[in-house]
Amino acid sequence: MSRLIGSQVHEDAIQLLLNLPNLISQLPSAQGALDQLSAGHPEYKFDLIYMPRSDGHYLDYELLISSGSGLVIKVAAAQESGLPWAHITAEPSYADLLVSVNDSKLSIHSSLLYLDSLIKDPSNGFSRSLEKRLLIQAEFKNLELHVEEAQVESAELQFRRLNGLLSKESMLQWLGSKGMTYDDFQDLMKLNVRICLFREYICRRERAAWLQQHPLLKRFFVVLARVPDSECIDSAALSGMLEFESNASSLSIPKFTEEGIKAMRNGIHFEIFCIFEDALKQRMLSDPDLLQSALNSHENHWIPIKADTLNQSNWLNLFSIETCNIDDGIDWEIDNLVFDDWLERRLSEASVRWHWI
Repeated sequence: MSRLIGSQVHEDAIQLLLNLPNLISQLPSAQGALDQLSAGHPEYKFDLIYMPRSDGHYLDYELLISSGSGLVIKVAAAQESGLPWAHITAEPSYADLLVSVNDSKLSIHSSLLYLDSLIKDPSNGFSRSLEKRLLIQAEFKNLELHVEEAQVESAELQFRRLNGLLSKESMLQWLGSKGMTYDDFQDLMKLNVRICLFREYICRRERAAWLQQHPLLKRFFVVLARVPDSECIDSAALSGMLEFESNASSLSIPKFTEEGIKAMRNGIHFEIFCIFEDALKQRMLSDPDLLQSALNSHENHWIPIKADTLNQSNWLNLFSIETCNIDDGIDWEIDNLVFDDWLERRLSEASVRWHWI
């Protein structure tokens, strides 16, 4: 290993791991030690992974060392007796292999580095989605949410219908592929029902106050373009794919040109829908100034927005706006805004810690 990363950095990495505190309460001091190692070897990138033990008091560490050539090395060290039947950290190379395509292989730890980049990139909303899910589960533990058997059966039926799992054989095959038992699946359905009941509870409690703060709502009519990375498309090219006509109510109606129809055949996917201003800002726009820029621009103006999947770019065209009063016709959309607003407020008050430094 010394030939690959240098003997000194190897020795310093092992010394760091042996000297790190193993009490969770002393974790903040680990960052200082990592900073010292990084300062001493600026040609390498160090990622310290810590894993709390089940007792809730102690933790273990691993160190990933990345060189400029793309090499990534995992280092783990522990002061223990090294019993021959307990080689926990002495794994063969294939034990770390996650996936391979032809001769290209991807290890678990390379995947962790990729996951790290996703977590640290706020524009994709990945980390925020996980935080919200955990917050919801933590919040409803304090509530008595009674789940009816009929609700679980309905959730299961809907899930199986949407995923083509109505037959017993296909369902059992799917469970086996996921490493789940039917009881595990039932627990998952009960959890989903509890989340829905919790959402209804929060919306009932928060809706009146939210509506007082938002007596009028701006609703945007938009076209969303999902463009695969294989298609080199910019805003000017997208503008040639749509034309806009006005109907009797002065609402602009998008119409696809021949170029737009051809683009759809090449894999570009268009969606037309309406969305409220708050939801637009929270879910799609990584830069809030983009909204004002689009409003000030001429019609058929495309702006880049958050991509919700990999290997594609998303573009948004705000083709019409209306101000609407609150009525029963948009209850579900209002509740989406109420719940999202409550989640953001609660998350800003929560203690969030990612166990990757």
